[in-house]
Amino acid sequence: MLSKTHLRGPDTKKGYFLLLLTAALWGTAFIFQKNATVYVDAFVFNTFRFGIAVPALLLLKFLPKTIFLPDNKDIPEKKRFRHSAWFIGFGGGVFLFLGISLQQWGLSYTTAGKSGFLTSLYIIIIPIMAIFLGQRCRIEVWFATMLTILGMYLLGSGANDNIESQFNIGDAMTGVSAFAWAAQVLWLSVFARYANVLNIAIIQMLVSTILSVVVVLFLFLTQQGGGYELPSWSTIWVIKNNILYTGVIAAAAAFTLQILGQRYVPATNAALIMSTEAVFALISGILFLDEKITFIALIGCFFIMVGIILSQLQGKVFSLLFNKSELRL
Repeated sequence: MLSKTHLRGPDTKKGYFLLLLTAALWGTAFIFQKNATVYVDAFVFNTFRFGIAVPALLLLKFLPKTIFLPDNKDIPEKKRFRHSAWFIGFGGGVFLFLGISLQQWGLSYTTAGKSGFLTSLYIIIIPIMAIFLGQRCRIEVWFATMLTILGMYLLGSGANDNIESQFNIGDAMTGVSAFAWAAQVLWLSVFARYANVLNIAIIQMLVSTILSVVVVLFLFLTQQGGGYELPSWSTIWVIKNNILYTGVIAAAAAFTLQILGQRYVPATNAALIMSTEAVFALISGILFLDEKITFIALIGCFFIMVGIILSQLQGKVFSLLFNKSELRL
């Protein structure tokens, strides 16, 4: 099985709240990521944003340790390497690096609205991946996923008046990033409950930083003659606010909240909650990038909300219709 049954009640509600807050922080980060693409490439930007996330996370070491420790019931009797923060953080860091790099790279060619929509496709990828890993989802989750995907489509196609009508390379890269995000969510769903959450987050960010630095150095050493240049410090200073927000808030804070939240919420449900980042991205675009919302986009938001509510009523809606409390796909 992919994971044991998650808790219900106060702990589950806490997980939902943490994941919704995560989505809000991620959604607002799109405007900062989009602004940064004008000045630096994806790997340079991620080097700085994750590089600053590590010391930001280290400051959380001053908080009570019990906040980040696993629950006693989740500590395995025989602890193995796969239960360690190093193993969990390394795997999460690799998937994080792939997802955020492709997403940031894609933003150089596509709009923030389309990027938010395409990134959120991971919510339909996760249930499919989860099946191969042994997880079963109630029928309400599948209907909720379809509703959310429909909402994402309407949101992406009607977010503003200048969305490109043709599928471009940026869209393709962002779509591929959705697979990496799906893998990251599933990875944390399986392993995050076994180790110190803060240690996992620090290692995850450190791995992403190192991988970003390696790619930057590789491009610099192999493509010097091809026009690849490292940005000046004056350029970095211009995007300092973008780095600070995406590094401290959207990376250090949000990904820690994600790990905490996923301790109490199944992967598929967690993905549906976090998919609301597209809604927050849309609102941020309207407020800060002067993007316009259409009636179609509003309908899309409605479907997303209905999908999320339906996913939290799993085992209740269709059991009333069919009188089968254990109806599953």
